[in-house]
Amino acid sequence: MSLQDNLTMTNFAQAAANLWGSWANPPVAAGQHRREWRRQRIIAMINAAAAFMVAPTVSFEDTGGSNGSFGWSAWTLRLRKDRTIDGGLSYADFVMYCRTMYHETRHAEQFYRIAQGLGAGTLKYPDTSSQGTVQAITSTG
Repeated sequence: MSLQDNLTMTNFAQAAANLWGSWANPPVAAGQHRREWRRQRIIAMINAAAAFMVAPTVSFEDTGGSNGSFGWSAWTLRLRKDRTIDGGLSYADFVMYCRTMYHETRHAEQFYRIAQGLGAGTLKYPDTSSQGTVQAITSTG
């Protein structure tokens, strides 16, 4: 399984479409905030897409205007929090937000695959950095 699989992409897109259908007026429980309902659904979408690996922790933060980013050292997907507060989010902004979620989760998968390769012994670590290669070439001349 991979985030590159058509089935995974289709399931994520369907979950996003379902979320959009309730975005403006979510069926919240008594005492639950609409933003929390939205955030729970987003986390569930990401966890379902990344079920084959350890899914990144999702945090909703101020992101300086970007829709989100992935931090491999903390294994955290940071998503723009104000997107989940506004029920009047445009469809175009919602689509870009979902695109960012998927894209950044793909970065998590890339690091996961690297870890698999290291664990299996098919990748060598540490790899020579480009700076080290340049130094080795220039020191022999």
